[in-house]
Amino acid sequence: MFNVIDHKAGFNVDFIIKKESEYRKHEFSRQIRESISDFDVWIVSPRDLVIDWIQQYQSDKQTNDIQNLLSISTIDMNYIKFMV
Repeated sequence: MFNVIDHKAGFNVDFIIKKESEYRKHEFSRQIRESISDFDVWIVSPRDLVIDWIQQYQSDKQTNDIQNLLSISTIDMNYIKFMV
């Protein structure tokens, strides 16, 4: 994984290189296509992002980010609980 940061605009983009585990294959199969500033990007689903962050816990900011994602009403909490 690596990230690119645009300090002027305040954007941070994390790039995740797909590993060959079964979970990663499923995670990448659930990616979501979004248009940002006239170009298409593929993003990880919120539930997979929460699982990744919980497993790689590093900071208070991540805790806040996880809490924000968990507040999404459509997030699949049963799946997250099962995977963590």
